[in-house]
Amino acid sequence: MPNRFKRMKSIAIIVLLFALLASGRPVSSAPRSQFGKFQTGDVLVALDIGQVQWFSANGELQATIDTELGGQNAGLAFNPSSGELYVTNLDETLIMLINADAQLSGKFGAFLGGGITSIVFDRSGNVIAGREVNLFSSEEPGGVTIFDPSGEKWYDVFPNSDPTVSFDFTPFYIDLSIDQRTLFYTNKGRQIKRFDILGEIQLPDFAFLPDAEISFEPVEATNLRLLHPGDGSGGLLVADYADIKRLDEFGKVISFYDAPFENFWVALALDPDGRSFWAASGDDVYKFDIESGKEYEEFRFRAGFESEIGGLVVVGGPVAALPTPTWTPSVTPSITPFITPRTPTLTVHPPTITFTPRPAPGITPTPYDPCRFPYCIDMPTSLAVAIIGAILVAGIVFVALVVRGLRKRSERRSRTPSVPKRVRTLSHPDAGEQSVIPSSDAPSLQVRLSFKQGDADYEVESDGE
Repeated sequence: MPNRFKRMKSIAIIVLLFALLASGRPVSSAPRSQFGKFQTGDVLVALDIGQVQWFSANGELQATIDTELGGQNAGLAFNPSSGELYVTNLDETLIMLINADAQLSGKFGAFLGGGITSIVFDRSGNVIAGREVNLFSSEEPGGVTIFDPSGEKWYDVFPNSDPTVSFDFTPFYIDLSIDQRTLFYTNKGRQIKRFDILGEIQLPDFAFLPDAEISFEPVEATNLRLLHPGDGSGGLLVADYADIKRLDEFGKVISFYDAPFENFWVALALDPDGRSFWAASGDDVYKFDIESGKEYEEFRFRAGFESEIGGLVVVGGPVAALPTPTWTPSVTPSITPFITPRTPTLTVHPPTITFTPRPAPGITPTPYDPCRFPYCIDMPTSLAVAIIGAILVAGIVFVALVVRGLRKRSERRSRTPSVPKRVRTLSHPDAGEQSVIPSSDAPSLQVRLSFKQGDADYEVESDGE
């Protein structure tokens, strides 16, 4: 009986284990919502098929959220008060809301025309949205629209467009300064411009980017993010299609960030650590170190399944216009928060600048190198050159002597007269052959006699008169 009871107990345990495995969840897992909650460092990307994908900080896909709008999702921003994610769309005039459980929760605001490209919050919770300009429609003038926290339209402002832009649609990509009024923006040209949204005053341009091309097409500056302390004095990052550029406080390019075979950089966001940022090109997402420019390859991942990314945001990432994020930082305590009060050493702005005179234009001469060909040749090469030169000289001299000898011989022959020989034939009774004797008028007489006597042959020669 005890053995039978133990056997039944073992069978029950095995059945229970199989049931737990078939359920597809760990035994100790606690109940949770459909998508869970966003965690600091998570990355969310906006796709061109009306979806938003949510990834963990190590690139694992957590969920895909459909905004029910279709078309190109673009700007992403978290409401600092509610934690809701606001999603803009280039093809629609609404902003969709996604709650902290990663579920679609409603709509925000209403527009009369023009797709929405980017969005930021100020400290009061007001929403500032950059709109697309349709150059062929007076009903879609583009610009920037400000909403109060409830979604009521406050007012529109119309910053100057980049005069170099000649596209049918020119979207405004924006970021708000920590002073709550200076708007830094691009609209797919080469200028990074500024506008005072409270005084509605156009400010001097922050920078003019150097010209660049991709396959003979001009590149376009798109999204930008202000760096600490968030007023432009710390510079900014700008996605410039061909690469990502870092500009200093004077608008000068000081760093480049890029990855092989990527030429569609349009989205970027700062990481909560304050030392790195995320960027997207096509359907690939990368993480870069701001100071060194190094790419963190272990964080690279692909999103969208062949879709293009129009925007991205990092949970808990610093935003220039907002105070330090309320999310618990995921970095070590030694890391200084991205936005902090400025120290006394930084209160003087702008700092004293020392200008270094530029060198006079012209071609810089190559410095003299005493050991550069043909001034300096090593010994084996010098010896070989000397031998070859000697051989060539000797050959030339030999040929000249031969030609000279042949020429003198020819001249000597031409000066010696030719004396014709006249001969006569004599007969000898005992000669078997005739003898040839030159005639008497020849300068000399030569007699040659050949004869045969018996079985013997004889030959006699004589010179003289």
